[in-house]
Amino acid sequence: MSNERTHHGLKKTGFKNLMICFVFCFAMIFASRLLWACIDTCCGTVVTPTHIITREVISLEHNNLRINIFGTSSGILPVPTLPPDGPGRLEKHERWLIEVFFMQYLAPALMMMTEQLTTVMAEQMLVVGTYFDADTQMDTQLLLQQLEAQAHKDYQPDFGMCEFGTNVRSLAASDFNGNYSRMVLNKHFMDRQLGNGSSVGAGGTALDRANADTATVPTPYQRLGYFLKNTCDRNDLNRVIGNANTGNILCAIEPQNNGWVNRDIDWTNNIMGPRTLNVDYKTTFAESASDNERLLEMSNLLYGHEVFSRPDGTLLKAQRNQDDFLDSRSVTAKRSIAQTSFNAIVGLKSRGTRLTDGPGGRVASSEETAEFMRFFLIELGIPETEAQEYRQYMFQKSEAHEPPGAADSERGELSYYAQMEILAKKIYQRPEFYTGLYDKPANTKRKGAAMQAIKSMLDRDIFNSQLRAEAITSMILELKVVEEQQNIENKLGLMKEQGR
Repeated sequence: MSNERTHHGLKKTGFKNLMICFVFCFAMIFASRLLWACIDTCCGTVVTPTHIITREVISLEHNNLRINIFGTSSGILPVPTLPPDGPGRLEKHERWLIEVFFMQYLAPALMMMTEQLTTVMAEQMLVVGTYFDADTQMDTQLLLQQLEAQAHKDYQPDFGMCEFGTNVRSLAASDFNGNYSRMVLNKHFMDRQLGNGSSVGAGGTALDRANADTATVPTPYQRLGYFLKNTCDRNDLNRVIGNANTGNILCAIEPQNNGWVNRDIDWTNNIMGPRTLNVDYKTTFAESASDNERLLEMSNLLYGHEVFSRPDGTLLKAQRNQDDFLDSRSVTAKRSIAQTSFNAIVGLKSRGTRLTDGPGGRVASSEETAEFMRFFLIELGIPETEAQEYRQYMFQKSEAHEPPGAADSERGELSYYAQMEILAKKIYQRPEFYTGLYDKPANTKRKGAAMQAIKSMLDRDIFNSQLRAEAITSMILELKVVEEQQNIENKLGLMKEQGR
């Protein structure tokens, strides 16, 4: 109940206040309208004229002050020649500021300062330019030093390059010697097969196999005589010492002790084993080239052992004999292909050049190159003694394993085959070669280029070998075709005889 009363009292009080505010606002509006009416009445008679007078007074005072301070020419630059009206204090100050302070003091000072700054800046630019020159000079010197160091680094050959360069000096000359030996062997084969005068087979099969003591043509052209005096071994055929009727009684002399026995048929020890053959067909059949005769005799036994008979010139007039003669030449052509591989192997292993080859020989001979190559063999563990080094490894001949006098007198000129084996194989079997690769990059590249060059030479040799193998393969195929051709011709001939 008390709350309701309180609420009702508050409502009455609020209404009363609202009414008071409304009355006050109405009174203010009425008073303002009376005020505006009064103002309109006063301004029309008093306020407006007074305001006009006041404005004119203020404007006059402003003009007087402007003339007094600025003058009639105030603010105009450049300064006029005629003096302005009025005191012109500011204009005087302006003239002083420009004509006295600026023109007489500030401008000269600025000019001198500018000149001094220009001079100082020029001096500084000289210093800066000197710094630039010094920087360029230092960069240039640094670049030159770097290039010089790089040149010293790149153009300082390693000892490994000297090994390659030294040991290839006589390759070309040795290769030439080998080609010459190959051509001589081929010429010997052709002369013997075709019965060329004074050749080993000039007189046909009978004289080709005859004993030199009973033949009309002197030794060494008779093969049996050569065998009996040079390669015959009395101990063969189960010889019993003290019994004259045992063993190879054909031998004309006592058992050989010079290491030549059976070398005319021993392919392994005569051809494949030694890396250098003591062959040089530019010289005569002397002791200095002791393998010359043995290789010729081996080629006689291997290729065309039995030569064709030598027909009389009048026999070739008959057509039948002419056909047989052409057949014999066809067989000879096929045999020449077969012997080409033998000739090539002998050529590769023919001894190289020597110091005594004459004025036309190379200064860097194979004999000299061998003196450097032997160090590779020493590093590989081969004994340093010359007999073991050259006889066992290079030539597979040792006085310790042969009868006295078996060793040849001169066997120091390495063949093309022996030199290439060292350059393409043995040189890389040494630990020193791989430790030598820890070198300057330029030297490593040079070694790589040298290895590529050696590989190119090997590839060429392999290519030539493949050509020979290709020729032999094609020849075998031709022989098979010839057999089939003969069978077909026989059948055709039989059919013709039977009248089919």
